[in-house]
Amino acid sequence: MIVGIIGYRNHAGRILEILQNSKEVDRVKVYLYKKKVVKKSINKKKKTDYTYSIKTLFQCDAIFISSPTKTHQQYINLFLKKNIYIFCEKPGGNNLRGVRFLENIKIRNKKKIYINYNLLFSKRFKIINEAIKNKKKYGKIIYIDIKLASGISYKKEFFNNWRFNSKNIFDQITGNIGSHYVNLLFWLFKKPYKKNILKLNINKKRDTSLMVLKADKNVLINLYFSYSTPLVDEISLFFTNATININNNKIIVQEPRDVFDKNKNFISPPKKVIKIFNQDKEYSNSLKNSLHFFINKVKKKENIPIKYFNNSVNTLKFFI
Repeated sequence: MIVGIIGYRNHAGRILEILQNSKEVDRVKVYLYKKKVVKKSINKKKKTDYTYSIKTLFQCDAIFISSPTKTHQQYINLFLKKNIYIFCEKPGGNNLRGVRFLENIKIRNKKKIYINYNLLFSKRFKIINEAIKNKKKYGKIIYIDIKLASGISYKKEFFNNWRFNSKNIFDQITGNIGSHYVNLLFWLFKKPYKKNILKLNINKKRDTSLMVLKADKNVLINLYFSYSTPLVDEISLFFTNATININNNKIIVQEPRDVFDKNKNFISPPKKVIKIFNQDKEYSNSLKNSLHFFINKVKKKENIPIKYFNNSVNTLKFFI
């Protein structure tokens, strides 16, 4: 299999490395869309070619688009005409025009486009999904609280990075991180919708966000993201008969609801650690799994289930 990739640094570099190490990939063609490229930034490995000509990628079996968000639509449109499988980093567009473009693509072509929301292939999604489905044990889900934060806004590179200087919501923390979790909600529930989005400038830029959502009839969701606090990676699920907390590499369950002291007053249910996993490797592992899912479809020349495309477009529309 011969694949092409648009992009070569940062996140694109992570994708490139996975492709270079994949047994299913015979050759990788990297399109350098900027004429002036710092040589040390190029990941030089076997089975990789570098080119300044986009036409070099037209003979590939699949194309990986990992360029700035504003370029996604033009590259998708270009490679659609070549009947090539397309892997595009989320969100696939950044405005209403992008939404309309994606919606107007013919269904048969939509089944060859995969917009990458890789947390769908993470352990945390699997844990949340299985818990919500297990109504017999945990009861009905009524509240989800997700907190992700770090102090990256206090690093020098924060102020020089194009993404952090962009005014587009998908480049800011709200859309950049938040879109991953909103996309998961479209898989978990029928139709999540936003109630309110609050943004703060803690360190001179839009580096903190709180999203309050509602899903289905009676599920409330809080999504908190920040680049201006100590490291936090915590997910809490509240059910009618249990609570589940994912934090510090542990999954802690408290159940059942009806636990009383000797005076028949409610007390906290006993805590039980049901699983330990490495949260730090969650993103990198989910990215590998997501790429392998797409590569496997290309190898077998299979259609990608249309729900992946539709949920990606719904996620894009959610923020427009």
